[in-house]
Amino acid sequence: MMNSNRLVCCLLISAFSIAVSGCQSKGQSDQPVKVVIPSPSDELNVLEGINFDYKNAFFDDFTNGVDFDSWIISEDCWGSNKGGITVKNLFYTDEGTLLLRANGNYYSGDEVQGYGSVKDGRCTGASLVSKFVTGPGRYQVKMKPLPRLGACTAFWTYSNRPVAGAENDNHEIDIELPGGKSEGIHSFKYMMNTNYVTETYMDNTDFNIGDMTTGKVINLNDGEFHTFGFDWYTNPEVIVYYVDDVVTCVSEIFIPYLLTRIWLGVWISVSDNFMGAPNFESDFMEVDWVKYIPFDESQPYTECEVDEVSKSCPREQYPSSPVSRPKVNKVANGDFEYVIRKNKQDDYGWTYKRFNGEHSPLSEVCYADATSGKDQTAGANIKKGGYLTTTIDAAYEGYQYDFSFDGITDGDDSVCEIVYYSSYVPDTNPLGNEIIKLTKGEWDHYVKSITCPERCSCMTIEFYNTKFKNSTSSIQIDNVTLSRSN
Repeated sequence: MMNSNRLVCCLLISAFSIAVSGCQSKGQSDQPVKVVIPSPSDELNVLEGINFDYKNAFFDDFTNGVDFDSWIISEDCWGSNKGGITVKNLFYTDEGTLLLRANGNYYSGDEVQGYGSVKDGRCTGASLVSKFVTGPGRYQVKMKPLPRLGACTAFWTYSNRPVAGAENDNHEIDIELPGGKSEGIHSFKYMMNTNYVTETYMDNTDFNIGDMTTGKVINLNDGEFHTFGFDWYTNPEVIVYYVDDVVTCVSEIFIPYLLTRIWLGVWISVSDNFMGAPNFESDFMEVDWVKYIPFDESQPYTECEVDEVSKSCPREQYPSSPVSRPKVNKVANGDFEYVIRKNKQDDYGWTYKRFNGEHSPLSEVCYADATSGKDQTAGANIKKGGYLTTTIDAAYEGYQYDFSFDGITDGDDSVCEIVYYSSYVPDTNPLGNEIIKLTKGEWDHYVKSITCPERCSCMTIEFYNTKFKNSTSSIQIDNVTLSRSN
């Protein structure tokens, strides 16, 4: 990886800092370039007759963290009812990658404070904004999207120019994951590509990724790095979106022309309709590198003042030392300690229920408390007709997990059931299930390898007694963990 991003950034800033006081066009061409526009599934190539300006390229691999001279670390909130974006969710690893954390609805920690109406750290993300400005060219990021629904993993350009008496010029090009909103689903089988020239005039495409050469299904939260990008042209007016050098979408309408900035990050939308509900505790977007290569003068753009828009944290708050990449537990609050921190058992990932026909109060048949876990720690109790469950979304076919929990029962009908579904939320038509039978006696540690079946999109983990209302068994559960193994 290159180590010259500081020098290149300085060159870039110089190239685009001319005459920002009045909007002007640069690199105007007398005739449009005559080219063949690519189609989805084509291999990625630069349009005919257009060259890169390598001298003013930018590259950052985050080996030594976040460069203060290149990037703003945003501290802000977009819209209400969410927690915003914060430096406390941004890290770099000892392997030379950038980690951007999002905390979902089930976050129960106390180290993060939100900037929106949600102040307890839930529904927060992280974002970087380039201090340098950019124009038409090739934009790329090699990354792993945050692998859960409800958090928007995004790489985009943004420039907003107020227009007196009219709608703002909102020039934006977006790659956002997961996609599928226009198809009535939320899935990492889709990627959303959008470009704006005002706040309402836009072209939006939800592209079903697949493998466009072999027919093999691809899910973009598969734990592998993928290179996402777009080539932005203004002559001809076209944006070519792609993944791993395969074209996924081509837009020839509402093409931006204003000078802009690069953004990347993960954030929680105000509306769950956009990316799904963020029903998880915490997870990470991981970035290997970011690259920008301008096109030559055949591609005109309009110079203007490009507002930094977002609030920036001070230099002393930038991450100063690397961390080891964490192993994420897909089960929210699997240790149940949140019942002590929050003094409540609901709304943090576990659903405490009764089977139909059970008339005892829920508080007697399914509940968590501070002493029911292993070694007198917090844990969950399931008795008689009680039923404890949690849902893991975006768990697709072929994904493998290491699953474990600590449990104790005094009966012979206590089980843990793992149920698979083809829908992105549990429905009435499961694909199949697996049963782990608990052994009567002392606390035991249960371990199982899980592989999601064909067509799977989510799973549930459930604890109950099979005799339901007639059971006399009591179960105690603690330390439930589920982590990707492939």
